[in-house]
Amino acid sequence: HPDLRLPAYGGSLFDPAGHPWLVDAAVTDRVVREMLDALLVLRHKGKAAERLSYARLGVEQIGHVYEGLLEFSCRKVREPFVGLAGKAEPEVALAELESIAAHGELPQWLRTCCDATEKQVDKWLAACPSPHQRAVLHAACDNDAALAQRMLPFWGLLRTDLRGLPTVFPAGSVLFTQVGDRRSTGTHYTPRELAEEVVEHTLAPLCFAPGPAQGAQRGVWRAKTAGELLALKVVDPAMGSGAFLVSACRYLADRLVDAWNRDGVPDEVAELVGTEGDRDELLLVARRLVAARCLYGVDRDDMAVELAKLSLWLVTLAKNRPFGFLDHALRCGDSLVGLVSERQVAAFHLDVDRGWSVGTDLFRTLNERIGAVLTDVAELREEIESTVVRDARHAAEKADLLHDAEWRTRKLRLAADAVVGAALSTAVRHAPWHEKDDDEEDLDDRLTAIADDVDLFMQDGDDPSLEERLRETVDTWLRGGRVEPIRPLHWPLEFPEVMRRGGFDAVVGNPPFIGGQRLTGAIGKDVREYLVEHLSKGKRGSADLCSYFLLRNLDISWRGRVGIIATNTIAQGDTREVGLDQAVGNGVSVYRAVKSQPWPGTASLEVSLVWVGHAYDGEPRMLDGRQVRAITPSLDPESRVSGNPHRLAANADQSFQGSNILGLGFTVTPAAAQALISKDPRNRDVLFPYLIGEDLNSRPDCSASRWVINFHDWPIEQAQQYEDCFKLVEQKVKPERVKNTYSKTARERWWGYERSRPELYEAIDGLDLVIVFAQTSRTQIPVLVSAKQVLSHMLVVIAANSASRLGFHSSEIQYLWTAKYSASMKSDLRFIPTDCYENLPQPELTERLDRAGKELHSFRRSVMLGRPLGLGLTKLYNLVHDPAVTDEEIQRLREIHTEIDQATAEAYSWHDLDLGHGFHSTRQGRRFTIASDVQVEVLDRLLQLNHERYAEEVRQGLHTKKKPKRTSNNAQRPRIDGPAEPEGSLF
Repeated sequence: HPDLRLPAYGGSLFDPAGHPWLVDAAVTDRVVREMLDALLVLRHKGKAAERLSYARLGVEQIGHVYEGLLEFSCRKVREPFVGLAGKAEPEVALAELESIAAHGELPQWLRTCCDATEKQVDKWLAACPSPHQRAVLHAACDNDAALAQRMLPFWGLLRTDLRGLPTVFPAGSVLFTQVGDRRSTGTHYTPRELAEEVVEHTLAPLCFAPGPAQGAQRGVWRAKTAGELLALKVVDPAMGSGAFLVSACRYLADRLVDAWNRDGVPDEVAELVGTEGDRDELLLVARRLVAARCLYGVDRDDMAVELAKLSLWLVTLAKNRPFGFLDHALRCGDSLVGLVSERQVAAFHLDVDRGWSVGTDLFRTLNERIGAVLTDVAELREEIESTVVRDARHAAEKADLLHDAEWRTRKLRLAADAVVGAALSTAVRHAPWHEKDDDEEDLDDRLTAIADDVDLFMQDGDDPSLEERLRETVDTWLRGGRVEPIRPLHWPLEFPEVMRRGGFDAVVGNPPFIGGQRLTGAIGKDVREYLVEHLSKGKRGSADLCSYFLLRNLDISWRGRVGIIATNTIAQGDTREVGLDQAVGNGVSVYRAVKSQPWPGTASLEVSLVWVGHAYDGEPRMLDGRQVRAITPSLDPESRVSGNPHRLAANADQSFQGSNILGLGFTVTPAAAQALISKDPRNRDVLFPYLIGEDLNSRPDCSASRWVINFHDWPIEQAQQYEDCFKLVEQKVKPERVKNTYSKTARERWWGYERSRPELYEAIDGLDLVIVFAQTSRTQIPVLVSAKQVLSHMLVVIAANSASRLGFHSSEIQYLWTAKYSASMKSDLRFIPTDCYENLPQPELTERLDRAGKELHSFRRSVMLGRPLGLGLTKLYNLVHDPAVTDEEIQRLREIHTEIDQATAEAYSWHDLDLGHGFHSTRQGRRFTIASDVQVEVLDRLLQLNHERYAEEVRQGLHTKKKPKRTSNNAQRPRIDGPAEPEGSLF
């Protein structure tokens, strides 16, 4: 429009060079109108439309909106697709829909995939098009009569498009559809307040002297000079839409303006803002300088990189000036998969001490060339940073410099990609579960095989066929089983000017929330094993992804600070052992932390805020807002006894997780079970009560509400002898199991449990009762239940039935140990046998404990069953821990628990301890427990006792070789002649 004048901002989101199809794409006025309508008008069902205003939308919120687009993309379809109605509005191939209908599974499939009710589905399937609607369908099918005929049975399922036509995509159409779910990959948008908190406490020690690092009071903090501030390098290795970089930009710019106001505004800045420039103008210049010189980011997704640029452009937007040039600082690649040091590139190996052995000539070539190349590249990149962008011409000049830098490192990149590709493609060979093949190449074999070609390419890179052949080989290694090859991020090649000065000063971010059990499925076996072998230095375990990000963050900030948001498992179990334990063991300090708090977004989880680095000796350590002497890897105040507990041989083979049946089709009602037994008494062999955690916590008698079919570890021929039960499993379990992609056992042995736990049932064989915990529970209270039933994987089973053991495991001593070393789910504790039982030094059991355990069992049972509606464990102990509840029965239960705790302390010979029972605040809320200072002392004594007993077991040779696990292919549960007796039959 002649009256609409916009400066050339130089953005790349719609750059024709990057998206050549944009030039030829024709967008009609109608489409533009509908786009604007969707952006500017909010419509509620049954309500008037609202006009939206974006005036008050912050940069982070805009980034959050655009981040949602990362889940969508366009693809050309080779066969007809249809767009279905319902909340989910999925797009599906017509042939797939026809196949589902042919198998009679369409109604159920629609309810699931379209998120529709049964009534909606029935209405859709009953719909029949009128003659006019048939004509409309014909038009939607591009007048393809055969396609329209195929579409008729599904007429009622189709949603309408903007033209009012049924949503049909004939073969060759471009389909805009959801191609991923960032939440399923653990990616969540970070609210501004959290990002700012992480950034502030990461950067403040670097921005002030004196400041928080020196223990100074805030009133005397002094910002460093402008030159020192602009020399800081801050990176987010999983930046998404750039929320942390925006917060870092604001924070550093504020400090920079403070320094200018104190020391004087530099001439080049005064030239930009003028003599009358106010603080807002000065702040805008400061932000542009910080964005150009201090901020770096990495993401695996190209579009995320573009959105991060957009976020920084918006926060630094200046009237009549182009966007700042950020292409050199915001890069696309996998932060975890790549080389971190120049020495690794020069050695052509992840292990620099082994590099010389895989290719002597290449080793010599790389060492001769890498220094000069990276020096030149670093100088080019420093020139990019130092040049102020005043118009689009300056941005173009910077782009040319970056292109020159990337051209100079292209050979080194290919060599580095080869190192990582060889490591990825051989990573599973090191896994303990991998069956070794003598013909398989290992890492050194692969690198040796390709070294000569890489050397030739390094010396003469003008042979396109050689480069193409090398790239094809390396991409095959990097691809693995994925559609596209991984794009490694090699830190010394991407940011040589930073890595050569010792790495980044600060790393901030919110790594994806992916739990250890889901990690392999999310990133692939090869990447998982690569991380174990090369990031965690062989330390194995079911660790969450955040632990590997922590280790990588420390790799790239050798003397800097790291501030991250992580799942609260970062301080628990395997995740702690892989991450924080190793970090602290290497001399890093946790100088600030919030141990656990609810995530403020839609994700249902608890997170930790963790700040680590090489802190000063006198720097205050802050935990949950309180100053403490030091912070442990478990994010607890450091006590007089340091270190982690060890698993004790004395506790081996006593605690177990229950059976994971993996299929609700195995379960039947009690009435159905009795009917099957009445029909054929042999069915007693395979029908048992099935106790789950919810039953244990909520039913007054702690009994099973369902029964379950159990074919033990039998072959299919033996299971088929129980015809009625086998038929149920075949109908209800097999269809889901055969589609299972993550467990070969579950898929191929569909008639059996995914994990039957024969070692558990062998250990409790001969016991009438057994001690069980609900694995995930706030109360963590054990109960004696019948051993003659199938115990769920959500139960932890102690292979014992004595009242003294029940008393000990009901004590606050056991609870405190569990609370400290367990995993957690939201505010609940998660009892892991290896972390909460096998490492707990147990006392000698006494008659006093036995009496207290018997009294607890009988009195608690009478209370739970005696109330009019009954009380489950959770409701009962909510009353116990509520100081407002003072009725006689609850008071008596508190007295019994007090006696149990005193008996337990006596069994440990802790006669000097005054436990100080009462209502005390804990991380799990207000509880009737022992005094806070005594809790710390109890945990110290237990840890010290663990270390002493472990040392004695080592002296006895009990830890020199791992004890083989007991296995049984024929472990069968004892037959049950009738329903299981509820808790209490022992007494």
